[in-house]
Amino acid sequence: MADLDAILAGAVTVGASDIYLMEGTSPAVKVDGVLRPVPDVPPLDWSEVEAMAARLLSPAQRQAFGSTGEANL
Repeated sequence: MADLDAILAGAVTVGASDIYLMEGTSPAVKVDGVLRPVPDVPPLDWSEVEAMAARLLSPAQRQAFGSTGEANL
């Protein structure tokens, strides 16, 4: 399973403005307007995305995520 804390720490280190967590792709970060894959992290499966979302989202955001499959923070 991908380590969310490591992904977040790496994003801070590189000065990322956005983090993308999507099923079937490796996590990516946006740095200076350019989307870059997070190195050494394999594509995420749905259960990983769902587990990460559960850690980051409020109850209302989780409900919306459950309905739409996406969330913007």
